[in-house]
Amino acid sequence: MMIRTATIEDARGIAEVHIATWLTAYRGLIEDEYLEQLSVQRSEKMWQKNINQNNSTILVVECEEAGIIGFASFGENRELSDYPEYPVEVYAIYILKQFSRQGIGTRLFTDINKRLAHLGIASYLLWMLEGNSTEAFYRKLGGKLIETKPYKIGEQDVNICGFAFNID
Repeated sequence: MMIRTATIEDARGIAEVHIATWLTAYRGLIEDEYLEQLSVQRSEKMWQKNINQNNSTILVVECEEAGIIGFASFGENRELSDYPEYPVEVYAIYILKQFSRQGIGTRLFTDINKRLAHLGIASYLLWMLEGNSTEAFYRKLGGKLIETKPYKIGEQDVNICGFAFNID
C-alpha cells in the first residue's frame, strides 16, 4: 500500500471511492433520495477539476491488488475568517469500508500532518457530518470538537461538527 499525490488519471478511482463511501457511511444520516442521485461520472468530473487546480492537495491510498482504496484532500480553510487559528482544512478523507480498521486512516493522517508540518502549519480543521461513525477515530487522533452548526445537503438540514487538530 502506498500514499501518494493524486494525478489526473486517478480521478475515476477517487470518484468511485467517494461515492461508495458516501453510500455506506451516510446511509441513515442523509436522505436516500439524495444518496441515490450520486453519480460516479459527475464525481469524476469534479475530481478532475480539483486535481487540475493548485489550491488543494489530494492524496490517494493505493494498493497493488485493488487500486485506489482511499483518498484525502486538504487546502486553505474555507472559513478562515471565522477560524484564523486553523489555516488549513481537511476537506475529505474517505477509505473504502472493506479496508477500514487496518490503520490506513491513521497513516493518511500522519502523511497529512508531515506535509503540513513541513510547511510550518501547526493546526487544521475538519468538518464531519454529525452522527458519522468516524467521530471516535477523529478524537483518537487528537481532534477536539470546537463547534456544531447547521448545514444543508440537498434539501436536508443536518448538522456538521468541526474538529480542530494540532500537529505535534
